[in-house]
Amino acid sequence: MTTPARLWAERKRKEREQAKTRAAIESADAEAVNELTTTASGFESLCMNLEQDLVLLSGKSLEEKAAIKAERFAIYMEHVETYKAQGDVYANPILVEMMIWCFDLLVAGHTAGNAVLFKELALQCVEEGQRLPPRFTTKNIATFIADAVMQWAQQQVKLSHSPEPLFSEIAALITDWPVPQAVKMKYHKLAGQLATDNGEWEAAFVQLTKADLLGTPKHPAKVTTLKKQVVKELEKQGIPLPSVDNDSTDADTE
Repeated sequence: MTTPARLWAERKRKEREQAKTRAAIESADAEAVNELTTTASGFESLCMNLEQDLVLLSGKSLEEKAAIKAERFAIYMEHVETYKAQGDVYANPILVEMMIWCFDLLVAGHTAGNAVLFKELALQCVEEGQRLPPRFTTKNIATFIADAVMQWAQQQVKLSHSPEPLFSEIAALITDWPVPQAVKMKYHKLAGQLATDNGEWEAAFVQLTKADLLGTPKHPAKVTTLKKQVVKELEKQGIPLPSVDNDSTDADTE
């Protein structure tokens, strides 16, 4: 029988455990944090501390957020690495949040931002069927990742920076991911634009055609003008138009 005294004792035990974890986080002792969170209650404590850090981030400037995330990132990643090494799969909000933080740091141009690590974490989240935190309206984590990378890639192009190799790597992955056709269409469209800029006319034609095929009245590809330019260049060079597979599907994923 659970008595009020036992409930009080359990609450105090959790408070002490959370305090120890918090102290380790504040002192940036990643190894200590990992040791304290090897049990189920320790994992719960770490999740609660992560929630505290998310509250701490609210209201901060982008620069302040990046600094805090960079400081905490290595600490939480210690747990993520242990989780991955153990091979057990379960709902892990810390893994998901670190994937998000890694991308945020990449977007912020912070030295802690790592495209290779982000791709690794993103792929792990999708393969494990992890869920986004409740604060996100998008429930499909694959769609969130694809949309985020697309927005970043478009911004890089506007700044005359290359979005490669991350853009092409995610573009290849979403072929098999449960994402809406409209998202895949955007990837083909941007890939076609990049190929056009590089004078890769055959590749540009294929990508723009695929974008056109994936377009709908609600989400049109709007590649007609660019595609005509590509066709004109191919004809000028005497290159036959490449055949293109239709990647569209009957069902879409919201």
